[in-house]
Amino acid sequence: MSLVDLVMPKLGESIMEATILKWLKQPGDKVEQDETVLEIATDKVDSEVPSTAEGVIEEILFKENDVVPIGKVIARIKVGTDASATSSPKLAPKEEYEEATLADEVPYVPSDNRQLTTRMDPTIKDFEAAIAELDGIVKKLEEGDLSLEKSLEVYERGVHLSRFCHSRLEEAERRIVILNGRGELEPATLGGDEAR
Repeated sequence: MSLVDLVMPKLGESIMEATILKWLKQPGDKVEQDETVLEIATDKVDSEVPSTAEGVIEEILFKENDVVPIGKVIARIKVGTDASATSSPKLAPKEEYEEATLADEVPYVPSDNRQLTTRMDPTIKDFEAAIAELDGIVKKLEEGDLSLEKSLEVYERGVHLSRFCHSRLEEAERRIVILNGRGELEPATLGGDEAR
């Protein structure tokens, strides 16, 4: 039996840390290699972190909402023939464990935006309507006439709308980069026909 470190993956050149949004596995849970263990967020992208080995989650080193530097060990996975889901997790394991190696870069593969928006909120379908609703939410919250419960409800809706808009903008930026790389996108001219 040995332990394998699960480290916060490198998601890009300028990203130095990520926030743990949600642990999908807990100590004692069995995981397959490449099975999603947790969801993370950076200032640029939300992502899922897969297991680097098959085994049992032995230890989780950070809580949800913790900000963790890239390359830091976030969990340990017990691997080997005696790793089973019935084993009890240890709080401070004394066993030797394999040192993790940090990959140069984990490629970002964007998820299907339709799946992302459905997971966030299936009622959000239109970018312009989302922006308009978000503006209305900001005004309601600035007025401050809402009860705490209603404020939290409105704020949560605003978070869903922001995520939807952010994913749409990222997708547009990705398409622009692709079209630019192919030479299919002509630069916009300022002032329309008069600039020619």
